[in-house]
Amino acid sequence: MADLSDEIENRYEEQLLWAEPINYKGVVISPVLCRDILRFNSCIYVLLYDPLRYNSEISTLPRLYFLTDVLNHFNDSEYLRKNIMLFSMWQGLNIILDMAIGKKYKFNEHNGRWFLRIETEQDGYVDIKANDFEWIRQIILHQNSISYDDTFVHEDIRRWIAQQEKVDNSPKASTEDYLEAFILETGCRSAEELKNIPLRRFNRIVDKSLHKENYLIQATAAMSGFMTFKSKIEHWLVTDKKNSIYDKYFKEVK
Repeated sequence: MADLSDEIENRYEEQLLWAEPINYKGVVISPVLCRDILRFNSCIYVLLYDPLRYNSEISTLPRLYFLTDVLNHFNDSEYLRKNIMLFSMWQGLNIILDMAIGKKYKFNEHNGRWFLRIETEQDGYVDIKANDFEWIRQIILHQNSISYDDTFVHEDIRRWIAQQEKVDNSPKASTEDYLEAFILETGCRSAEELKNIPLRRFNRIVDKSLHKENYLIQATAAMSGFMTFKSKIEHWLVTDKKNSIYDKYFKEVK
């Protein structure tokens, strides 16, 4: 989906720059603010999770149908007990949609597949099925500067990476740590002002401040003559944010 990712950044460049709502086929998608950062971060995994990781016959369904298939089994308590993760993801999807488009939607069913019917500003509605949902999903990710990589990674490799990260044993930064880093970088200390900052701006500033610190350390070491680097040191301002955790362990083969 790299092409779609680039198209979203280009097509909605102005709206993304100024954290303005994006109108996609009549559906108004609003950026999330820092006041909702905890709720957003606790649910965003539903838009990042690869359905192929779920060992089930529904794993090959498009993401929207995968996330909503649980609606076909709401009266089956045994199914829900065995597939509690699917039920949890469906709940997370509702929370994300509430934040991004408001409570202006409902799920409708056709031949066992559930789609979104969303109210539009013109007192009508638009039906969102698999392809349109992929657009909305990636718009939400871009609006809030969430790094993602839809490349399929085998579950064995995921487990190996998880083991390596566990061995690393580095303490994980909390949301409060990132908030404090933002305050130190910008000087913004007003609680109300912080709550009204769009997540995209918050995440990008924190990310750039970390890249800036790493860049200055590496550049200073290189200029001292005591250290050399195998590749060019990327300037902190233009570091490719698409890098994922997999880049830490694997190099792309061309």
